[in-house]
Amino acid sequence: MANISCNVISVVSEMHLVDMAISSEGRLDVPDTKWADGAATRVLPVISNIVPAPGTGIYASDTLQFDVTDDSGLFTAIVIMVEYPDGNYEVVYDGNTFAYNFQNCTKSVITNGFRYYLRRRGGWPGSPTARIRAIDQGGSENTQ
Repeated sequence: MANISCNVISVVSEMHLVDMAISSEGRLDVPDTKWADGAATRVLPVISNIVPAPGTGIYASDTLQFDVTDDSGLFTAIVIMVEYPDGNYEVVYDGNTFAYNFQNCTKSVITNGFRYYLRRRGGWPGSPTARIRAIDQGGSENTQ
């Protein structure tokens, strides 16, 4: 499997520091080690179908949309926050429920995951960036 050097992550595995690279297939390649179940790689959760596209301005009445999927479709946690241009953050979804300002948001089941529609009560006070953290049941994690 060929690696594209897009990301290198250092983690502690069995009390040893290990560098891992994310392959072009979205798998973590761990040199000279294996996961507890014997697998040499893990498929990361995928965060996709982001609307509006990252870097696009977001207006007060806009709805943010994205999908979180995984090859297993099973997640330990999905946490969603938004970051505003002034550096402030707001929790949208804590993994169980939507926060007060996001009660009109939806989470729909799709193949191997979920689709989220986010709209803030009273509108967005600035043009936010969604910050999403998804962890599957195998322990693989992806953040956007």
